[in-house]
Amino acid sequence: MANDFRDSVTSVDTWIRGLFMLLFAIIFSVAKVVMGCVIFIQFLFKLFAGDPNDRLMEFGDDLSVFMFQILQFQTFNTEMKPFPFAPWPEGDAAGLDDGEVIDQVSEAEDTGPASAADQRGDGPEEDGPDADPRM
Repeated sequence: MANDFRDSVTSVDTWIRGLFMLLFAIIFSVAKVVMGCVIFIQFLFKLFAGDPNDRLMEFGDDLSVFMFQILQFQTFNTEMKPFPFAPWPEGDAAGLDDGEVIDQVSEAEDTGPASAADQRGDGPEEDGPDADPRM
């Protein structure tokens, strides 16, 4: 046990990763500010031009993927370092088509709010003794 601790504390790889984590924490902070600017400018485009700017939408999508990659690296979910150690990410952060999120929200509003138990899956079984006969 003591050797494992000593090995991990004296490991050059651990300290190098720590430096990369510090670097990416700083980059993430800058990216948050940039994303805030993109959000504000997109709102202004929507407000005054009627539609968001397509190039800013693409950049916002790419930036959100980049920020996700940083978080994955920071939380040890991947060993792959994000940009600039990998290519700049391109597109489709959530794998959604245009308007899919809005459609899902609209459908949820149409069906009404679900109880917290239903959202967690703790609600009554449909075929169980507590099942609502009207369903």
